[in-house]
Amino acid sequence: LPVLVEAGRAAGLSPAIPVAAALVITGLAVRAPVSRAGAFTPAPAEAEQTAVAVADFLRAHPNEVPVVSIASPDRWPIAVAAVLHLSKRGVAVWVDPQWLHIVGRQFAAPPGPHPRLVFGDGTFAVEARRSGLVQVSMTQDVSVFYAKSS
Repeated sequence: LPVLVEAGRAAGLSPAIPVAAALVITGLAVRAPVSRAGAFTPAPAEAEQTAVAVADFLRAHPNEVPVVSIASPDRWPIAVAAVLHLSKRGVAVWVDPQWLHIVGRQFAAPPGPHPRLVFGDGTFAVEARRSGLVQVSMTQDVSVFYAKSS
C-alpha cells in the first residue's frame, strides 16, 4: 500500500511541471520582440532619381505623350517605377504592349505614331547615343533616352 500512495503522489505532481514549463516558455516568447522585414521596401534612390528626371523632361514637352519601352529587360522595375511615379503626378505616358501585363491596360497607347522613352542599361546607352536619341536620364545602372515619333 505505501508504494501505491507514493505513485499516486508522483502522478498528482506531474501535470503541474509541464504547465509551469509551458507558462514560462509562453511568457518568454511573448516578451521577446520578433524582428521582421517591412511589407514594402523603400524604392532605391536610383529609381526615384530616374522617375523625377523623366517627369521633368516630359513636363518640358507637354504636347507629347510617349510610349515607354524597355530595351534592357532587367531594367523593367525602374521603368515601371517611373511609369507609376508619372501616373501619380498626372503626367501622361503609354507603355509598350509587351509590358501592359505589369502596369495595366489603362497604359495602352492609342493607334498612331508616338514618341518613345526607352529604358536601358549602359550598353544600350552607347547605342542610343550613336543613333542620335536624346538622353533624358543616366544613373549608374539605368539610362533613359527619348526618340521622337516618326
